[in-house]
Amino acid sequence: MSEKTTEKENYKLDKRVIIANFFVLLLGAVTAKLWPRSEPYGLVYAILMMFFVAALTAMNLFIGTGLYLYGKKNGALSFLISAALMLLIGFGVCYFGLVFTPF
Repeated sequence: MSEKTTEKENYKLDKRVIIANFFVLLLGAVTAKLWPRSEPYGLVYAILMMFFVAALTAMNLFIGTGLYLYGKKNGALSFLISAALMLLIGFGVCYFGLVFTPF
């Protein structure tokens, strides 16, 4: 019975990692919006956000995998969930930034 309790305690999610990644994604979206405008502006924003979201997701996957292999399951779970959320939300931000651009 105590073994199951310790297994559940090993998988606590560290919400600070996810919150920090959301702030980094927000900073990237603002930076991409403030990038010097060129024609077509929506396409430039979409390309910048695609590269940024891909880099952020790859970084989270790399850190999460490294932590898992090192044996730190709490940190690994936080980074892997954060990678999935950044991919989902990041490409949503990229799409809506492309659709809702002033012409």
